[in-house]
Amino acid sequence: MVTENVRPVPDRRRGRRPIALTEGLEPVHAAYAAALAAAPLSAETRRTYASKVRQHLAWLPAADLDGDPLADPAARDQAVRDWRIHLLTVARQAPATVNNALAAVDAVQPDLARTERTAGGEVLAGGQVASVRMPDKGVGRAERLSG
Repeated sequence: MVTENVRPVPDRRRGRRPIALTEGLEPVHAAYAAALAAAPLSAETRRTYASKVRQHLAWLPAADLDGDPLADPAARDQAVRDWRIHLLTVARQAPATVNNALAAVDAVQPDLARTERTAGGEVLAGGQVASVRMPDKGVGRAERLSG
């Protein structure tokens, strides 16, 4: 019996073509992608995180920020807050999608001293912050929400 599908299917990219980055931001994304390759994450998570970070980096040049978000923690926090608002209001993305994007962006600058912030999380009753960092395996939801 002969089937219609006799030719092999070529490898296809999933999704849209990557967003173009300015020359100075391409090395930042390349370094992030290299670090992701070594991370204990699924291939789909790596692909999603790389895509979300590329989107964030492409958004940065158009943002009205005080300082360099790749070098200054205060400017970084402002950029993340503004991008979060952009994703929720302009891009009209669901909160879960936005949290996924923020989790990816949260890991872009591991060398900067992290300040306590709410840019990537929600303030809960009692002033607790729900972080969007990747939780440790075996940590329950209540423990993640408590900080």
